[in-house]
Amino acid sequence: MRGDWDLSKTVLRPFPHDEFDETRRKVPIYLTQINTEGILLEIERRKVIDFLEEQGVIKEPPEFGREKEWFIKNIDPRQVTRFSGVLEDGVTKHVFSLLHTISHALMKQIPDQCGIGIDQIGEIIFTSVPAILIFSQEKGEFRLEALKDLFENKIVPWIDISFKKSRPKFCIYDPVCFDSEGACHSCLYLQETSCGYYNQDLSRHMLFGNSRNKIGGFWDSCLKKF
Repeated sequence: MRGDWDLSKTVLRPFPHDEFDETRRKVPIYLTQINTEGILLEIERRKVIDFLEEQGVIKEPPEFGREKEWFIKNIDPRQVTRFSGVLEDGVTKHVFSLLHTISHALMKQIPDQCGIGIDQIGEIIFTSVPAILIFSQEKGEFRLEALKDLFENKIVPWIDISFKKSRPKFCIYDPVCFDSEGACHSCLYLQETSCGYYNQDLSRHMLFGNSRNKIGGFWDSCLKKF
């Protein structure tokens, strides 16, 4: 049982020992196994590194060809917590915020593109890859394979509409939303059953910049053609 939102003060109460375990050394953990489908999107490392340099987060980017090594050495997945995101400012927080924001921008448009309810979609962020896994949480033996169809037949319109719907002025609460945190329940927030990180560290400023600091976003260059 959770005793405090602070993870260091959390007290976990395990299940009692199995009566068939004579050693009483094993702590039982009960899981629900499901067969599902998902889309794994790996983001180009060099693009992320260039973005971090433009943001002023890093000053010495790695040499070309050593991007994977750089991510392994500089990104710490242990800093990512389920309830608080990344508490410490730095490169890991920026990478997590970028990936988490992209994930939600894409997830928000899945119901209209393939018919899966937003409450049936989940996410996992791999900060040190960097990559995003969007998966179906459908239960039961029958699989719609909607995400497979989305990837194979609709990935271009899906990504295009995700770009456009995340831009400034597209949230119903803009310009207030974008001029403040750049995220709200209308544009990026998801319910807890879908978001694996309680809507932490989300901001469209990561994608489209911020007029206050005049720094571009990760998707700015991608949208010049629209």
